[in-house]
Amino acid sequence: MITFELTLKCRVSTIISDNDKMKKYFTLLLSSLFLFCSLVKAQSWSELGGLNVLAADGTIFSVYSDASGNIYAAGAFTNSSGKQYVAKYDGSTWSELGGLNGLPANNYIQSICSDASGNIYAAGYFSDSSGNIYVAKYDGSTWSELGGPNGLAVNNFIISICSDASGNIYAAGWFNNSSGKFYVAKYDGSTWSELGGQNALSANFNINSICSDASGNIYAAGWFTNSSEKYYVAKYDGNSWSELGGLNGLAADATIYSVCTDASGNIYAAGGFTDSSQKTYVAKYDGSTWSEVGGLNGLSGNFNINSICSDASGNIYAAGEFTNSSGNRYVAKYNGSSWSELGGLNALAANQDIKSVCSDASGNIYAAGWFTNSSSMEYVAKYGSVTGINETSTAGVDVWVYPNPDTGELNIQISSGNDQDKIDRIEIDDMPGGKIYEQPINAKYLTFNTKLSTGIYFVKLFVGEKSYCKKIIVKHN
Repeated sequence: MITFELTLKCRVSTIISDNDKMKKYFTLLLSSLFLFCSLVKAQSWSELGGLNVLAADGTIFSVYSDASGNIYAAGAFTNSSGKQYVAKYDGSTWSELGGLNGLPANNYIQSICSDASGNIYAAGYFSDSSGNIYVAKYDGSTWSELGGPNGLAVNNFIISICSDASGNIYAAGWFNNSSGKFYVAKYDGSTWSELGGQNALSANFNINSICSDASGNIYAAGWFTNSSEKYYVAKYDGNSWSELGGLNGLAADATIYSVCTDASGNIYAAGGFTDSSQKTYVAKYDGSTWSEVGGLNGLSGNFNINSICSDASGNIYAAGEFTNSSGNRYVAKYNGSSWSELGGLNALAANQDIKSVCSDASGNIYAAGWFTNSSSMEYVAKYGSVTGINETSTAGVDVWVYPNPDTGELNIQISSGNDQDKIDRIEIDDMPGGKIYEQPINAKYLTFNTKLSTGIYFVKLFVGEKSYCKKIIVKHN
């Protein structure tokens, strides 16, 4: 209801007589209907940062959101020096984390995560000067090898990394110990060790995915199997490893590619395993039993699920190699009762596999992988409100208002196919709808100090005969 009232202030421009109650009611009704249609269209897929701003020249294996809402992407794509890197999107632009060759990775980056302090971690196929695969840490200024040179020194690729609430870092993948067993490595702030001790997990094949829950439990899954040759999710509770749900509780018949948790502590797993109808699905463990999310054939995936995630509202998302009726890959959403294609049929229309999905604190969903844009470049796709940064209006004018939240300096920019299009005037309204700023403008871009108090405001831009409205949040440190 609040969103309706705030957006209405930006939509209604007709001056209504206070005495003409019927006219006012009718106008509000029409505005409400118009707003409803606008809100239905307000969620859509877009290329994060705009067309070819990231311009990845290879597969994106991991997309990740930190607590501040920054988005990170990494994979096989390279910078101008031919080095793989972690790309960061700060709400307005993409940049190479740590600067050109700040990492630099000499091979693919498979996984990204962060800790509670905001440090960023990356791992994959890249190696140090000794040829050892390692976890790289970015502390806000420089990249370093976590644990020091050869601190981890694993003998094969790292596929997945994660952190827990205490700041410990975990890594797993294709590497094994001296007994030939695959394991989860833990970094406790000073040293790397095998989680649970040597051969405690004793996985007989590689680990594809690891995650932690709010209680600090660690979960791992992948190609490894139990004594019945069934794929399973392993749980480490701080003392020992166990099969989640008991022996054959899940009894997956094929590889598990992804595990995740939700805010309620439920555990989810997905991959190439299938139900009794031979359809891939997302499995949920609620603390006592495993079940198929959405019921039998609820998702009805026709091929592998590569990645799953949850959002703050408890919705579950899945993506991978499975396709819709048009043969396009898509992100599937489970809202607590049913599965649907996020954004509607062919809204994303990914032309190749999706490797990774994630959500941010605002509920936006991000997807990346092997799929490409119209320029044949890999990119990060965002599903969220079109009133955010880089909104493309139906009038063919791109409007940027950033950063949002604003901390004092606001940047406003428009772009269109017509060089004559310029911002003629800007207005800023406060939350009650009162005009607090107005200024004639004759430019496509401007930056100014807002000097606004913390709160919510509406920026109105007038371009020729058209107008655009943006909600901004002002937040002072």
